[in-house]
Amino acid sequence: MAAMAFGIPLAGALTIPIFYALIYRISGSRRLAFSSSILLATTYPHALFTAGVTKETYANPLYVLSVLIFMSRGKLRKTLLFAVASSALVMAHHLTALVAIAVLAAITLASSIVRVRRGVSPDGSSFLLVSILTAATALYFWLYAYRGFKVAVTPSDLLSAASYQVLAFAVTLYLTFRPQKASNWKTLFTCIASAAIVSLVAFLCTKRPITPDAPTPPSRYMLYAAPFILASPLIALGVGELRSMQGENGHAPLFWLSTLVGLEAYAVFGDSPLGLTLAYRALTSYASR
Repeated sequence: MAAMAFGIPLAGALTIPIFYALIYRISGSRRLAFSSSILLATTYPHALFTAGVTKETYANPLYVLSVLIFMSRGKLRKTLLFAVASSALVMAHHLTALVAIAVLAAITLASSIVRVRRGVSPDGSSFLLVSILTAATALYFWLYAYRGFKVAVTPSDLLSAASYQVLAFAVTLYLTFRPQKASNWKTLFTCIASAAIVSLVAFLCTKRPITPDAPTPPSRYMLYAAPFILASPLIALGVGELRSMQGENGHAPLFWLSTLVGLEAYAVFGDSPLGLTLAYRALTSYASR
């Protein structure tokens, strides 16, 4: 138990250098990769949530590593490495594996649309990697994990979750390809509005529960929302920057974010039996990306 108290948080800390490599892979900028890694490492909810002995703590580096391998070049070596990383991720944490499937599927679909618009055929290897992760997750649930899964998930739950994902993907796709009109005032308004909306949502959560089975936290818990409030203007600025990037991987963070937004919206508004668990776990463990 003493070894786990040190070893698992140390393993979770590997997320930071892997995340650095991922951002450098996407942007090609060491300065941006360093700044992003420092922001992730010092974001209080993420640092607190991964400081203990939890499944998410050691699943996080496997999750980010899978995304990094997915966006790397190569075929056979990339496929083998991804198969190993995804298998470890599936056995580490079931929810993280499901989120990874949704994220990589959205990135794959968006990348295919970008390639088709440029007159290039879609990359079949991306579909293969998503299929590998999906197959590994399905086999793990079928052969073993279903015995410990205590919540009944109905087809209507799956349809509702998929609907939120489709809506978030469609909105992001529209924002990605619509003509850009540079305006300093518009950028300033977007930054202020995003911070105001996140602040309002955090404040409302201290007045009423976000889901029927959730507690109502005291007002001082607004302090825990501060990193998300401060990050929201940076996200607004980053969306414009990502839209101007030419590589197909430049759009990947947008659709990564859209998947998480869709998951969070489903958790809060979708009347899911896992609503409370999805809401706080998605926010603290995944949305900090």
